[in-house]
Amino acid sequence: DPADPTQSLLVDGQRARGIELGLTGRVTQNWSVVGGYAYQDGTVKTTQSPTVVAGARLAQLPRHTLSLWNRYDFNPQWGLGLGTIYRDELFTSTDNTVRLPSFVRFDVHMAKNCHTDDFVAVGKTNTAYTRRCSTDKPANIRNAAAQSFA
Repeated sequence: DPADPTQSLLVDGQRARGIELGLTGRVTQNWSVVGGYAYQDGTVKTTQSPTVVAGARLAQLPRHTLSLWNRYDFNPQWGLGLGTIYRDELFTSTDNTVRLPSFVRFDVHMAKNCHTDDFVAVGKTNTAYTRRCSTDKPANIRNAAAQSFA
């Protein structure tokens, strides 16, 4: 929104094209793997304001995204997952003045089935690495619980 930089509007004059490929499978009965790749090319097609001009890349849209996720179930109660995701550099807004660097994020996931097939508790942490800086401390920790109601 040219009048309010905190808002985004979907308008004519923008186009995003791309392709997404995914592969899912089991290496063994207990080990599953999921991988994916996405290519996205988004541009402003018509000038919409002095800062949103034709030819600019769309905001928050990485050209390349690559992910790989592994999960191993030790038994019916416990499972462990390890994954990584790569996101190419992107612009923070359509004026294309601020660029976020590409990064790789590593995720760890542990799940425990709590005595029923309908409840799973999950703990997850991730750490992001960029070309300019790296950290060995978790960026955040997320916990979730899911209950199925039949």
